[in-house]
Amino acid sequence: MALGDVVYEKVIDFAVTPNVPTTLFGTGISAAYESVSKTLQASIGLAQGGVIFSGEPTCQEYDAECELTLKIVSDSAGRKHVGGWLVTPTGTQANGYRFFALDNTFGISKWINAVESSVQSASNSTGSGLVVGQSYRVKFTKVGTNLTLYVNDVQVMQASDNTHFNLRPALFLYGCTVQVSKIIWRHLDSALTLGEVRTHRMRFTPANQEPRSVFQPQDVAWVSGEGRGYAGPVNPTQLDTNLLCSGLDRYWLRDGVQNVLQGYIESTVTINGEGVARRVLCFGQAGNLVGETMSRASDGKYRFDLLWLNRRYMLVAQDDPAFGPADYNAVAADFQLPTPYAPGEGVGLA
Repeated sequence: MALGDVVYEKVIDFAVTPNVPTTLFGTGISAAYESVSKTLQASIGLAQGGVIFSGEPTCQEYDAECELTLKIVSDSAGRKHVGGWLVTPTGTQANGYRFFALDNTFGISKWINAVESSVQSASNSTGSGLVVGQSYRVKFTKVGTNLTLYVNDVQVMQASDNTHFNLRPALFLYGCTVQVSKIIWRHLDSALTLGEVRTHRMRFTPANQEPRSVFQPQDVAWVSGEGRGYAGPVNPTQLDTNLLCSGLDRYWLRDGVQNVLQGYIESTVTINGEGVARRVLCFGQAGNLVGETMSRASDGKYRFDLLWLNRRYMLVAQDDPAFGPADYNAVAADFQLPTPYAPGEGVGLA
């Protein structure tokens, strides 16, 4: 099964965070922060024990992945036995999984009530085996019923188990001294396949008890025709149509309330600086033709009067038909606002 989404990830780097809550179990085990190597150094004689990282949250309903970066400092009587433990929060190795390296073999075992289950244990040869003074990155993943062990990103073995534990990470060691530089603890939400449906634990709380007064009244009536119909809910909210109508004040949001003020647009049509007589059209922003006029032949001036100040207009001049198609070209590059009339000013060109 493929790994699912990472719903929780915690990286414990002892070079950055030396003080990490731990709980020791086993006879003769010791663990302390080593300032020179900036690691957590743990040691034990010819007995098995471990260091539980008690400050980490348990995986609960999720699958888990634990990665340890460790270095073997020394061994006792030639036994290099080290690895990780995923244990229940009740303490020690009572329930959970142990993934380990023993001399030149690797293994995964399940613990039930402090008894190691041989049914789930397995091992592969590692060739030259573990080397004192060398660092290893050991990763264990539990996804569904699949248990996988990686060493230095190389898969070394797999096992299968359908027991679900509520786990947190721990270090396992036997007859050796190790230095742990980094721990990565992840909770995984398994990727679903076509033949699998994953349950998700949820806590249900009662909803707010709303009074009937907050619900909209609904009228029910029979209508004519085949069968019975439902008239639908009655919406008591009345729409304000002021902003929906197409009156003279429709652009007041942009140009202000100027629905009774009028003005004019006056300009010229020139060719090479000389005024010419051309047909000029005036359009509103909706594309409606507001008016048309001819520019004056003497100076090319034209003028449109009685335009609303709260609207904008586009002015278009016609080309001379004597020199080709009578296309229309925009005189202005954008919609223009009219100029207000001065006091006492009339209409028409001066």
